[in-house]
Amino acid sequence: MTKPRVLALGIGVAGALCAVGAATLSGAAVWLLAWTALSCFVVAWAYAANRPEVFGKQADGRVRLANQLLLLPYLTAFQAVCWLIRVVRPLPPVDEVASGVYVGGRLREAAIPPSVELVIDLVAEFPGARGVRHRPGYRCLPVLDGHHPRSLESFLARTVEAAAARGGVLIHCESGIGRAPTAAAVLLVARGLVPDPASAVELMAKRRPKIHPTRSDWAFMERAVASLR
Repeated sequence: MTKPRVLALGIGVAGALCAVGAATLSGAAVWLLAWTALSCFVVAWAYAANRPEVFGKQADGRVRLANQLLLLPYLTAFQAVCWLIRVVRPLPPVDEVASGVYVGGRLREAAIPPSVELVIDLVAEFPGARGVRHRPGYRCLPVLDGHHPRSLESFLARTVEAAAARGGVLIHCESGIGRAPTAAAVLLVARGLVPDPASAVELMAKRRPKIHPTRSDWAFMERAVASLR
């Protein structure tokens, strides 16, 4: 089972448990559990159908307030999980995985290397940091955790733009081990630095050892590289 399906199933089960709790309890807890169940069901559907737009992230890196309110219980829990992962599995905010190509997790502007001209934000769940999304070279392409970009055409357009950039290119997701390395691998092939995704991942792993593309990531890399050629 792929990671997106595992996440869809797990989040859906969590929603079902909250729904059962809402049906058996009384008072304010009913409304909180019902809200949590609804947010989990919506997110589970988003993962099952690859619908990152459920989180409401816009091209300028901001997130629509209505989406944030609807999904607040899930987002609160997810933010806590992300914080815990960063504590247990600390990673550098950014690593230069090849000349002029950087991979990282969700970050603030101060962590961006001075040579970076283009920032590609793949995080779907949270807004970009204010200083980051106000940069002229900021590009937003929301991708769900463990998933691939919904639009191959949009992804290829960003890759072609990044391949032609004269300055550094920073690609980041939440932790910098799945979505961002996947996109960076295609960029390295597009720039002619490596012949294929496997070589790109091998090269990046020397600089950022904990990168971990999933089966879905590998399939997407192969499809994207074939389309580029």
